[in-house]
Amino acid sequence: MWLLPSPLLRSWNRDRYLAALCADKRATVERLVLPALPFRPVIADRWIVSELAFFAVKHAMAPERTYAALAPAVRVTADVTLLL
Repeated sequence: MWLLPSPLLRSWNRDRYLAALCADKRATVERLVLPALPFRPVIADRWIVSELAFFAVKHAMAPERTYAALAPAVRVTADVTLLL
């Protein structure tokens, strides 16, 4: 029989994963997006949209709440975001 994690453990995992995503977005902006912008357009694949969907489905977290957590980490966005 499988035991489901407690709500406390699920929220702890969710919050840690969201913090890791924020750190990843921040690093991507600083290391890849900002250095490239003066020289060429930057194209992203789903950039933040996939995280909004993931947290809505996996953690029943409102997209507005997820976006509010991610937005401070993304000071600048790609020129184009593709949704494939």
